[in-house]
Amino acid sequence: MLIDLNADIGEGYPFDLALIPLISSANISCGAHAGAVADIQQAIATCKQQQVAIGAHPSYPDRESFGRIVMPMRSSELAETLNDQLNWFAKEAKAIGATVDHVKTHGALYNHSADDAEVAEVVAKACQAHFPAASLVTLPNSTQARIARDLGIDVKLEAFADRGYLANGRLVPRSQAGALLSVSDAIKQVISLVQQQGLRCQDDSWLVLHADTICLHGDSADALLLAQQLHQALKSAGFTISKIGATR
Repeated sequence: MLIDLNADIGEGYPFDLALIPLISSANISCGAHAGAVADIQQAIATCKQQQVAIGAHPSYPDRESFGRIVMPMRSSELAETLNDQLNWFAKEAKAIGATVDHVKTHGALYNHSADDAEVAEVVAKACQAHFPAASLVTLPNSTQARIARDLGIDVKLEAFADRGYLANGRLVPRSQAGALLSVSDAIKQVISLVQQQGLRCQDDSWLVLHADTICLHGDSADALLLAQQLHQALKSAGFTISKIGATR
């Protein structure tokens, strides 16, 4: 059985390169929320070398808050910053002959586009314009998934290893207790997801959840430990960790 394991990298954390051999897909910062040019270039090159699927990880242009606050932007302004980020990322990938397999928005933009149709359409069209063959990674049962599919974009549904869930299928806000899971709880959640296609929510209700790809956050202090232990736990459970394009 195949499962894709992805992580957000290129954000300037010291264990970025150590994460790459443990995952099958990487969401690499486009520079708007974090990461120096050298960090991003090195992440792209290392993923290409190690045959890890390369994804563009655009965000609100908000380095001060790590892209985790919704910025009030007109659709035209959001389209402009996304086009700038994706155009730059495409050039960096092309310069070393790397293929961009997917696009996944970051932080507040990821959550906002999951439910807001106007924002979701801007994101989907920017993805399609720059990477017409790429998948768009988003939450299951989201407005973003529906709009992307309507535009003919391949959609990959994502679940999170290290984040708590609400009964409606959305993530527990980072400002609330239970938002971030311990390494052991994260592993239990992922094993539940891949074996039972569901998980226990914050209120102990059962959420049915299909996921093509599982994300662990690269900015957590325990990111490397989680990646190491989760990689082994999935292999021990009989799963082969394989890039996004091979999950269906």
